[in-house]
Amino acid sequence: MTLPVNPALDSEVSREIGRVWKQVESRVLQMAGGDESMLQKDLTIESVISSLNQTQASNKKEAEKYGQVRNVFQRTLQCIQTVGGIVTTGVSTVFAPASTCYNALTFVIQAWQGYEGIFDSLTSLLEKCIDFMSRLEIYAQGGMDSKLTMVACLHLQIFVEICDRCLKLRQKRHKLAAFMKQLFLNDDGVQGLLASMSGLIDKERGLVAAQTWKSSIEAAENSRDGLSLTRKMHASLMEDKSILMKEKDIKVWKQSIFTTLNCAQDILEDGSTKPWDETWNRYKSTILQDTGEWLFQDARLTSWLNGNDSKDRILGLQGEVGTGKTLLASNFILNIRKGKLRAPEYLGSRVIIAHNFTDMETRPTAVDDVNSKAALMSSNLICQLAMADESLMKSIASICDRSKYLESPKEMWSELLFDNEDLLSMDITLFIVFDGIIGSIRHFSQILQGLFNSPVSDRIRIMITGSQDFFNELETVGGIKVAKVPLAKSNESDIEIYIKDRMNHMDILKENTPSVVDIRARILRELPKSTEGDYHKINRVLDNISKTDDPDEIDFQLESARRPRPEQIEADIQKLNQSLSKREIAEINEMILWLNNGMLPKVDLDMLEAAIELGMGDYVSPSLMSMRSKIKSKYTLFQVGWNDTVEYKYPDIGAMIPNKASTRESQIPSDDTEVTATEINILKHYLSTVCPKYLYDKVGFEDFLESKLVSKASQIHQDLENAHIRLALRCMKCLVEERNEKTQLLYAHSQEFLISHLNTADLSLADRELKAQAGEMLVRLFTEKYAIGSLLGFEDFKPEINTYYHYHDGLFPYSWASWVFSQAGVVCISRWFTDSAVIENVKDNPIITAFNDPEADHRMVLLKLGMLRAANDLFQKDTAENETRMAFFFLYFLITKKKLPHLDGGYSATYEMFQLVENWSQAALECTEKDALWEARAVDVIQSITQDLPPQTRTECLRRAKIAVGLDPNCWQASYALSRAGGRSEENVDILKGVVDRLIADEEWTSQPRNKIILTRILLDLTLSFGHGRDERCEEINLRIFEIDRSPDVLGKICPILEIYSELEKWDAIITFYERLLEEPDKDRNTTGAFLAQNVGEYPLVDVTFQAIKARNRVDLVETLFNKAYATEPPSRDLDKLRFEHGRMLIRLDGHEEAGLSIWEDCRQIPPNEIDRFRNGLINVWIKLAYRKGASSIDAESYHRKLQAYYDDYESDIVGDLQSCASMAQYFFRTGDEQKAKELLKGHVSGALEMLEDDDLDNDTVSLYTLGVASCAMGDLRNALVAWELQYVAFKAQRQESKRRQLIWRQKQVAEMKDSADLGKPAGEATEEGQAADAGETDLPEDDDIDGSEDGNPASELVAKLLEEDNENTEDVWWDMGRQLADEEIDPMSLLSSGLTYCHNCRFVSWNNAGMWLCLTHAGQRVFHDDCYKKLMDGNAPASECSKDDEFYQFPMRDKEQTKSLPKGCVLVQGEVVEYERWKSEIRAKYVEFE
Repeated sequence: MTLPVNPALDSEVSREIGRVWKQVESRVLQMAGGDESMLQKDLTIESVISSLNQTQASNKKEAEKYGQVRNVFQRTLQCIQTVGGIVTTGVSTVFAPASTCYNALTFVIQAWQGYEGIFDSLTSLLEKCIDFMSRLEIYAQGGMDSKLTMVACLHLQIFVEICDRCLKLRQKRHKLAAFMKQLFLNDDGVQGLLASMSGLIDKERGLVAAQTWKSSIEAAENSRDGLSLTRKMHASLMEDKSILMKEKDIKVWKQSIFTTLNCAQDILEDGSTKPWDETWNRYKSTILQDTGEWLFQDARLTSWLNGNDSKDRILGLQGEVGTGKTLLASNFILNIRKGKLRAPEYLGSRVIIAHNFTDMETRPTAVDDVNSKAALMSSNLICQLAMADESLMKSIASICDRSKYLESPKEMWSELLFDNEDLLSMDITLFIVFDGIIGSIRHFSQILQGLFNSPVSDRIRIMITGSQDFFNELETVGGIKVAKVPLAKSNESDIEIYIKDRMNHMDILKENTPSVVDIRARILRELPKSTEGDYHKINRVLDNISKTDDPDEIDFQLESARRPRPEQIEADIQKLNQSLSKREIAEINEMILWLNNGMLPKVDLDMLEAAIELGMGDYVSPSLMSMRSKIKSKYTLFQVGWNDTVEYKYPDIGAMIPNKASTRESQIPSDDTEVTATEINILKHYLSTVCPKYLYDKVGFEDFLESKLVSKASQIHQDLENAHIRLALRCMKCLVEERNEKTQLLYAHSQEFLISHLNTADLSLADRELKAQAGEMLVRLFTEKYAIGSLLGFEDFKPEINTYYHYHDGLFPYSWASWVFSQAGVVCISRWFTDSAVIENVKDNPIITAFNDPEADHRMVLLKLGMLRAANDLFQKDTAENETRMAFFFLYFLITKKKLPHLDGGYSATYEMFQLVENWSQAALECTEKDALWEARAVDVIQSITQDLPPQTRTECLRRAKIAVGLDPNCWQASYALSRAGGRSEENVDILKGVVDRLIADEEWTSQPRNKIILTRILLDLTLSFGHGRDERCEEINLRIFEIDRSPDVLGKICPILEIYSELEKWDAIITFYERLLEEPDKDRNTTGAFLAQNVGEYPLVDVTFQAIKARNRVDLVETLFNKAYATEPPSRDLDKLRFEHGRMLIRLDGHEEAGLSIWEDCRQIPPNEIDRFRNGLINVWIKLAYRKGASSIDAESYHRKLQAYYDDYESDIVGDLQSCASMAQYFFRTGDEQKAKELLKGHVSGALEMLEDDDLDNDTVSLYTLGVASCAMGDLRNALVAWELQYVAFKAQRQESKRRQLIWRQKQVAEMKDSADLGKPAGEATEEGQAADAGETDLPEDDDIDGSEDGNPASELVAKLLEEDNENTEDVWWDMGRQLADEEIDPMSLLSSGLTYCHNCRFVSWNNAGMWLCLTHAGQRVFHDDCYKKLMDGNAPASECSKDDEFYQFPMRDKEQTKSLPKGCVLVQGEVVEYERWKSEIRAKYVEFE
């Protein structure tokens, strides 16, 4: 079936129409299930209407409503007839275009038959289509040229696609919560198609915008709002070494800023939701389409954006509480981020935004005074600005390094921003949104005065929300006059949109009857006026209306809207007091306790349920309802907000909860309307006497009468005097008593914030009985093994064995900051243990007596039991490796009284440090003679705490291992220690294999979860012993993990082994593991699904699996494995992580890209730490499909449109990520839009040039890498190669500086060990001066000290290869070394070093790039070793995302003599001598100042 075209049209248009219509017919046939007999060739308008009549036959009584539906359908069909006639004018056709579209609409009608209200939704959709298509009738009257004929054809194509989309929504109906009038119009796919129709008319060109990605992308953007600069280096992608260097630099800068500003440490964590994002994410998710448009057109906003006068620096959004100020400010930020609102170019092309949506007024935190909160607000804002831009971050960090500590908010703003002259040379504009202020107006006005007096004030715009009184006081007190946009009247259109949206979602207001239409109109007319634009009041009234179908009740609710907010809240609370049971009210009071005083940055639903169980125990209300359902239907003071966070429905509710003291005063009935307990008992007696028991129970008299009783124990209240002592008791209960799966959720909070609650509690006001309970719990906390272990983190059994590759940053529990590294815990407990009421029941306890001894070492008294436990864990117990490390450092820091150092995850101890801890432990445990277990554990401890064992320490380990075996040949720990210390000989391998056999056979020993983890570590050691995985016996050994346990915790420990197989390209071994995993029976548990679901986030499992699947063409495993994982029904966040990785796998497999994109479309929220990978992957797969060989012009054009649409919507997010920015810029350059490509890259190029001008050597290679990528994206190979060659010169300078730092660090370590060598030794055994440490024993080894042949480890062999490459003299380097770190600034983090380039496929590290291959097709972001390049050309490089069809360039080998003869400050590239300074000027002119 092909569509004949008008011969009057030009031939090119005719061919194009033919191609388009072929796709339309194919789509309709697909809608028919591929059965051509289902298509009716002679379908007419009357036939379609007849089909519609049949679906409505059972509902004829709604004639008026149906008549409207029928009219819209008929009008649609007439439009289709007209538009179809335009295309086929003068041409006879067997199957007319209109008939084809009629078939599509008929399929939709039949599919949705029987769904209540669905045709209302279809009617709304068709009305939109009519709006677009009816316009063509006007053109038809005047004659249609070829262009408009093509437009008509494309309109019909889009209409069919809309019908197909509606059909697919029917197939996914089980995912939809309810059918509403806006069902189809709310669908992003439909919205995209309607936008395409609009575009066809508006632009009169043959472009069809394909279904957009807004649903998945918008949800992904909800999880982060700043431009993340802390990207992880993913091993599967093996990004260039400069990315790793950038990671290191950024981490140092962040640490400096956070230390100076005293920010929360969790802000450093990748992927964590920042504190300032919590409220903004919640508001952003509620922004409705078309709201805020009035503001964006407002002259005051335009003047603020464009003004160059200092009086235009600040804009105020003025309104009272609830008028939508925060929502409007959120909408402004969203539009700035999406690039829909723009600052003038002269202000700076890089836009940076910060906001203070932190809810600190409504959600109390550990910060309890106004000034501290003001400082926290300021530090959060400045941190946001710094984290959003590398140049700014570096500048602020350098000031922080000099200032060290900034006391007041005014100092923070002045020194770091307003007086920071670095901003003058940066191409940036700062937008700062204050959603209200915290602190005094006088102090705040001082901050704003600093802006007016700042030399960089023209680069900064500030938006403030506040009431009229606030702005008046700001002008009176501080003399700050602000241009204001008053709300309530100005935002009436937003309020109307909001009310309409709420009504559209109410079942009672969906009908189109006269009475419903009248009620809707009355609500829309009266509610904005009666509430004076207060969203809180509006929402409350609409909530109540949604629960009734009584017109009189609706009238009452509309009338109640006029009442003041406090009265409304009081009425809501009183209503709950009367309707809920005592236990339910107790649950609400527990929720209030945690929300108002819990110091939680957010209270998610699961954690709140755990808190209720912890606080109420057996008194928890028995109910089949989930907490989510209770909150929705019964506990109406609260709501489950964004990201499953529980919060008050309205922000001011928390402050209006009555205090317990005031509720006591109201217990005596004030009038005859209140029912007393005596009256209730009389009624119960009477009814139970006259009614049979079954009837009494059936009617529910007991619950009804109970709900009428308002008594002392059943009122909603808060207990301000005892809130924190109650929370301290709950935290101690969590730590002292055995935790279950639910209360475990509160463990981290209890461990970290116990001391905050103890410090905040007011002992002078607290209840005496509660204080006595607290005293008893404190004694238990420090005298019971489980309790002290919980407090110090020893009971948090989450061992990690993957130490062959990295150590984890999260080495020390949060509680150590107070109890180990400072005296904060001691000071706190002193206050409690000297209160007579607290120790009333425990005053004779030994720990109280010891602690109150004036001569006591208080910290040792409190932590003595913990120290003994740590010593026991180290030397007298089988302990997992992470527990070993933690126990060791716990003792070391307490013995030496050292403060917490700034440690990287790779911090390593020395043998002398070990000796201090061992000597103390031996004395404390009263061990007079070391047995075999002690000696074996000593070896294990040394190897666990030291990254690289110096030769003397290795010898000592071997000696002690032999002693252990000699003491007890049957001690498996001794045998294991000998096998590890003795090297990889066959004899030691046999010993290790014997240990594995023995332990697997010991069912009693392996029954302990901890021991199973230890055994998996031994299994990993055995794999390394067999030629580091090369020996064929490894595969059989590794499958023995199934004999240990089938839990995901244990099976997950095989991930490092699978990674080894990947490095060795042992793809069959990986496939064999998964086939064995799939053989596990699913009778009791889904072993395969649990393994993948729990470990999908454990990098690099997914990439290792993908490589094996691709190498062995086992695509079938992809669906099998992920379907198993989905079957475990993981939580929504984990489900999205699975979908993300599933889609990422498929888009990297040729021919499966679209399937992968479809799975990504189902993601509700992209994991926060995967946003950049998602964005870059999306852009690259669209580019790949757009230029795919054999793709039709229609298909290619659809992907081009997707790329353009995505860029239009998310320009600012794309620009913020170098990889995504370079990919998109390269795409625009490829399409001929060089100007747009340069605009995209301008910010990155200018930022890199700025950093090359500073005095920091460490960031030079990163900056040059950026310039190389940007040049590649622009097809500028010459400048890209210059950047790479300069990278090599800068890298040599960094190597030289690294050696200097290592020498200084070694000397510092030797001196430190000498000072503390005698600590912990028995009297008379002090070390002779000068013998405390040997330089070779205490330092991190130099690169040249590493023996590449040790252990046969690929990592060691890799280092050996690097050393072979690094034979050049690094002393003669012309590169500017910048400011050298002072001796005291050198720490382990500053010693990190690496190669210059990583191979994207095999991880080979090159230190000079010679012979490596650069992929130009992917903007120079991927580099390959020569061997891997050859594999790629043969199709045997599964880890690579490049193909043999891509364009590559091979870096040439360098002529050393020729390089040495170059003038200083020059490099040689392709025979051209390039002078560095002149080259930077060329780059600036070409890519920054090109306009």
